[in-house]
Amino acid sequence: MKPCLFTNLHLSNFMIHQNTSFSLAEKPITLITGANGSGKTQILDALILALGYHPKRLKKGKISDMVGPFDDVSRIELEFQNPKIKGKRSLLVPDKELLSLLDSDTMKILVEIDKKEGIDYSLESQGKVHKVPRKDIRSIFETLNIRADNKLAFTEEGTVNIFADHSSKNKLELLLETIGLNVYRENLVSALDSIQKASYAVSPLRRKLVIEKEYLKSMEKAREILAQKSELLKQYDLLVREEAWSYVAQSEKRLQEIMDSLAKKKKESKEQSQLLDKQETEKDKKKKEVEGLEAEKDFFYKKLEKDKSQQRVLYGQNQSNKKMCNNHEQKIIELEKKKESLLDSQAFQEERKKLFQAKLENVSKEKERLKRITQTVGTNFFSDRLRSERTLLQKSLEFHSLAKDKKIELSGPLFYEINKEELISQQDLSAYTAILGKYMFSFLAYSEKAFEEGIALWEEFMKEEPCEIFLVLAQKAKEKSKKQKPSSAILDFLQNTFPLEIVSSYESTLDLTKKAKEKNLQFFCNGKIFLPWPAIGSGKVWETILSCQKLGIEEMQDALDADRKYKELEQEEANLERELQSFAMDNEVSRLEERIEELQKEKELLEEEIQENLKQIDDLNARIEENTISLQEKTQEIEKMEEELYEKGQQIQAIERQQDAIERMINLLSQEKEEQDRKLQESTEKAQEKGERPAELRGITIASQERNQLQGKLEALQASPISEEDFKAQEDRVHKLETELSGTDQHIQSLKNDMETRFTKWHEEVLEKIKGISDCMNELLTSLVQGVRLRIDNWKNPDEAGLVMEIQRNSDRWHDLAHLSGGEKVLTVESLILSLHLQTDSPLHAIDECTQRLDMKFKAQAFDMVRKAIIHITKYSQGIFAPQFILLAPDTLGVEFSPEMDAYFKRIVLSVAKLKSDQQKVHLMNA
Repeated sequence: MKPCLFTNLHLSNFMIHQNTSFSLAEKPITLITGANGSGKTQILDALILALGYHPKRLKKGKISDMVGPFDDVSRIELEFQNPKIKGKRSLLVPDKELLSLLDSDTMKILVEIDKKEGIDYSLESQGKVHKVPRKDIRSIFETLNIRADNKLAFTEEGTVNIFADHSSKNKLELLLETIGLNVYRENLVSALDSIQKASYAVSPLRRKLVIEKEYLKSMEKAREILAQKSELLKQYDLLVREEAWSYVAQSEKRLQEIMDSLAKKKKESKEQSQLLDKQETEKDKKKKEVEGLEAEKDFFYKKLEKDKSQQRVLYGQNQSNKKMCNNHEQKIIELEKKKESLLDSQAFQEERKKLFQAKLENVSKEKERLKRITQTVGTNFFSDRLRSERTLLQKSLEFHSLAKDKKIELSGPLFYEINKEELISQQDLSAYTAILGKYMFSFLAYSEKAFEEGIALWEEFMKEEPCEIFLVLAQKAKEKSKKQKPSSAILDFLQNTFPLEIVSSYESTLDLTKKAKEKNLQFFCNGKIFLPWPAIGSGKVWETILSCQKLGIEEMQDALDADRKYKELEQEEANLERELQSFAMDNEVSRLEERIEELQKEKELLEEEIQENLKQIDDLNARIEENTISLQEKTQEIEKMEEELYEKGQQIQAIERQQDAIERMINLLSQEKEEQDRKLQESTEKAQEKGERPAELRGITIASQERNQLQGKLEALQASPISEEDFKAQEDRVHKLETELSGTDQHIQSLKNDMETRFTKWHEEVLEKIKGISDCMNELLTSLVQGVRLRIDNWKNPDEAGLVMEIQRNSDRWHDLAHLSGGEKVLTVESLILSLHLQTDSPLHAIDECTQRLDMKFKAQAFDMVRKAIIHITKYSQGIFAPQFILLAPDTLGVEFSPEMDAYFKRIVLSVAKLKSDQQKVHLMNA
């Protein structure tokens, strides 16, 4: 069984995802559903980013749009596997440095998005995080044919809509772009453009030939036209006069209609004004009644709130008193028990007294021990001048304790190991203290394992403090043992790492500096260091280390804490002495009896106060009930009155709106009357210019139609006298143009023959791809339809070519996709999209808006097609990894999954909740 490549995806503050995680490897198909706005597509965007590509949202928007409201930075983690198969890792890249980082069974792609800094990529491998460029992330997965811009494996939102509802041309464009054959179509369009340009070069001459021929014909007809024109002009003048006076008659009629409407609207306006005054009077009366009821309601409400407030105070007092009674009763019981215990355990008290005395003696001994340690290190040990030395000593001791607890085999601190060496004298110790410097607080490891464990522990707990861990290799120790007598591991380390020579006295600084250079050693003399170059180092002797020579590791820690521990012991000593003084039993028993009596009296007073409060509460309850009834009655009256007032207001608003409409209509009619008067005057003046008013007017339409027809005839009859010489010259021009165009047709025909060959090749290539897609569609839809076929219409015209999908249901008849029901149409498109996915051998597939616009029955069938698709890919895939599908769907509530489908699907539901603080969206994931 093949392993899954991707295992987990985690989003942190990515857009509306505050903290979202889910597994990708539990089942072959991960189905993510949720309502619009729940962040489904954002999950796919995050996956695309983790693969090293930019989603559409980022290309159109800004990087800051990816950062959610919960932090300043967004993070994406994509976990994937790289198992060994036949001794080799599954992921192979040409970059050797990147290949070394991939040498791990499990790794993570880490994407960090900062609003200001942009996007950073890292690879977490072998427990360490390495920053890598985005192109390296892409190259890791491109070796497996995983590309987020591969439309055969990543189906974007809107794809279903284009294949289902758009034109056949758009369907073909999307199909060719998806399968990578769009370049064929672009080449054909370019070739057609070449033919058109060649044709366009000849077109002006051809158009000129046509024009010249037509002009020749027009010259032949010109004499005939001139003869008809004179009679038509007389008829035209009569029609112009009739049309002008028809406009006058129409204006007169329209003016009378406007005057009638204006009189009617003025009458309606007067009636509405009278009705509005009456309604306003009734409304004012209702308002005064409501104000009176509101005042009565406020009176009852204030009384009720006052009684309730007093009631809550009494309830609170009772609860407090009851609690105090219970506490008193409990304290009385405890004191009685304590009293009995004191009276019955005299011997026990004596034993306790002895125990405190023993503790006091131990405290005194510990104080003496601390005094001895303090005297050993001296008073300078605690001065401010040695603060930095004490800090380094403290950190060194803490690290020693941590390493010991974790059983890490380290030797150190170094000053402690040097101090234990019998071969190192006091002067030697001072020399090493000065030369080693801060390395005095470091540690030694005698194995590589201890070295690695020590370094990891130091980085985890004390990374900010300066220290070193030295690795002493066993091989160097063996080589040294052959040359000289063995001393000890510490001395070997010091001589190999910090070689020095101690000189008791010197004559001049230059002599020692010269010797240091000759021997390539560091010389120590009288507190100064002489280096192998012309310089003298004022070597600092660590006084703290020298003062701790006689102490062990634990005693050094005690010396650092001596002041604090001594004060704690003094406080403990004082406490123990006070305890010993309090063992007078008679006095304690009498105090207990007095306290018990006081508590009993307080308890009785509290119980009396509780009873009094209960009586007051009963009285308040009666008053509250009475006031509540009165308040409810007033509220009901006010509500009824407000409803009547609201209805009255609605009536007034309706009358006002109607009145406004009438006024606007009156204004419009008045303006229209003025405009119509002006038009009537203008049309009358124009008509008088044409002649007297005819006795009978047939109307504007008839007169205008006949005038336009006659005008068209007159315009068509336009002609001028033509001579015989002009006619002969026109014939010569036509003959020359025919001769010039005779040689161009053969060239254009050869271009068309080449175009025909290209069309045939394009058609065969596309048909081969379409046949493979059709076969997959028939395999996926075998239980639903008899057959599916795809074809291309207008294939010889690439600009107009389109994809046609046809379905054969229960008969021999083929149905176009547009004639199917909505569910059948979308289900067919889903099979097309899945068939496209079957054309690429990629282990990762993603489909957005899967099952959109499908009912429950069709959704179940669509999911079953996905199951068949992944079985097909698994069967025929040559890849190392098992195929993984990520489906995004709006809703699967109510869809029945058979046990066979459940074995392939992991369902995840995204739900949306609003934060109370800032109303931002946050996702809750329920698997």
